[in-house]
Amino acid sequence: MAVGWPRGPTNCGTRTMLVKWFKEKAPRYRVIPWFSFGTDLLIEGRGLLVGVEIALVPGVEDVEALAEAKKLIEKEWEEKPAALIMYVSSSLVPPGVAELASSKGIRIVKSPEELKQLLDEI
Repeated sequence: MAVGWPRGPTNCGTRTMLVKWFKEKAPRYRVIPWFSFGTDLLIEGRGLLVGVEIALVPGVEDVEALAEAKKLIEKEWEEKPAALIMYVSSSLVPPGVAELASSKGIRIVKSPEELKQLLDEI
């Protein structure tokens, strides 16, 4: 591997994996790569619109950006998102970040299955 190349999961690789996973295993949800401040994906299905931010290990700035992205989603899609979700590809969530996310109504998931289950429950 070349020097400087990332090792392990990247946001781009995780984004691609989630698009493929939902297309194969949960086709009633449409996963849309959305390259905008605070969100990497939008998910539509069952009348829902959900914003998803992907992070390897989320920080306070990721939570704040996702919370701010809610306004942008509303403006661009003319619809209020049903939920904001932080997808953590490493499964590592610092306690302070988890508490901040919870206080802002942001849910945290760590796998495609967990994401689908949350969508099914909304």
